[in-house]
Amino acid sequence: DMYEFVGVEWSNGFPELAYLYSRKLFKIPVMTFCYRATPTTTMKHLRKIHPSLSNEEVGKIGMSIYRSLHTTLGDFTEAVEWLGKSAATCVGSRRTKLNWTLFDGFVAQQTKTVEKAITVEVTLSNEKVIHTDIMVETQRSNPKAHETASCANFVHSLDACHLRMVARRMSQANLPMVFVHDSFATHSNKVDTMYDIIVEEFIKLYS
Repeated sequence: DMYEFVGVEWSNGFPELAYLYSRKLFKIPVMTFCYRATPTTTMKHLRKIHPSLSNEEVGKIGMSIYRSLHTTLGDFTEAVEWLGKSAATCVGSRRTKLNWTLFDGFVAQQTKTVEKAITVEVTLSNEKVIHTDIMVETQRSNPKAHETASCANFVHSLDACHLRMVARRMSQANLPMVFVHDSFATHSNKVDTMYDIIVEEFIKLYS
């Protein structure tokens, strides 16, 4: 799968570090790549998987993994950048909402506004008074926030669309089904049928 593919490519480029490779190590970096994740995300994950590494090793190895993602998924990087720029252009400085229609007709919506801080005074039970800032939304559009969030939300909307397509097919066939986030379940005697439906609807959506 994609996690293994990227991991093996990295291992081939850094044979002296190949002993660190595991599918688990590359799952989070690859999965969050389309969410415009930073090198820090990769480094934090690396530290969780290999806590014995020094700070210097985490920094160097984490950056090598991050750069490898950009090399291996180069075309995808262009798609992420294009989608983000398109979202910012569509909303401009006036529109706060961005809409797009999914394959099954469902209209997804993303709202991003500029926030402002309001300072409030709070009296605690011990009579101590503190001041704290609360961020509240305004009516002004935030194109940069739209640009940053658009790819992740677009990918999530496609996942949700696929789930709905599978659910409709299962319902039409009167088959039992349970969904938890991105996990699909049915009666053990119906697993093969559900698997075929998942694949067929996936191909239909992404074709």
